[in-house]
Amino acid sequence: SRESEVRTIKREENKFKEIIEKVRREGDSIGGLVEIIVKNPPKTLGEPVFNKLKADLAKALLSIPGVVGFEYGIGFNSYKLKGSEVMDEIYYDGEFRFRKNVSGGILGGISTGEDIILRVAFKPTSSINKEQKTVDLLDNLKPTTLSIIGRHDPCIAIRGVSVAESMVALTLVDHSMLSGIIPRVRLTDQQSEIIEKRWSEFKKKCI
Repeated sequence: SRESEVRTIKREENKFKEIIEKVRREGDSIGGLVEIIVKNPPKTLGEPVFNKLKADLAKALLSIPGVVGFEYGIGFNSYKLKGSEVMDEIYYDGEFRFRKNVSGGILGGISTGEDIILRVAFKPTSSINKEQKTVDLLDNLKPTTLSIIGRHDPCIAIRGVSVAESMVALTLVDHSMLSGIIPRVRLTDQQSEIIEKRWSEFKKKCI
């Protein structure tokens, strides 16, 4: 939730704050899992081999400092399931839809039009106020300890939400240009008006 200081749902907010405050008092840090849901994305973004949408999203998100893992749809849970359990029913309701959206809005590297569901894992930052063992490069590599002094975020995943959202948005715009949904040449006034209209309609659907 954007209204939450720790970017979580309301019923979990106090619990998250308590955990983070406890870690902060201990001079330590904690990781976090960020979920991003893109509502009503365009269909057919991406390609089946090169320029796969999932690959470009993974590249963008894994390029964020502190991110150590990426998944979409049911992700790593899929290894526990059978093929019959992950098969998704296709139905027609004015347009073709997927009943359960198991694939998280991306199938074969191409967007299906269903919500794109992504998750990234942020590691606990190494900038903590606890002593850490290391070696001294200026003293014949002798063992020593290092302690970082100052203010450091106990959980970088909180700030990382906005960064991850931005990387996803940039990737989707890039693919929208590649697919021709957004023109790649200089826009005319008429084209700008069309894009603004579509963007306004898209934002209304996302509310």
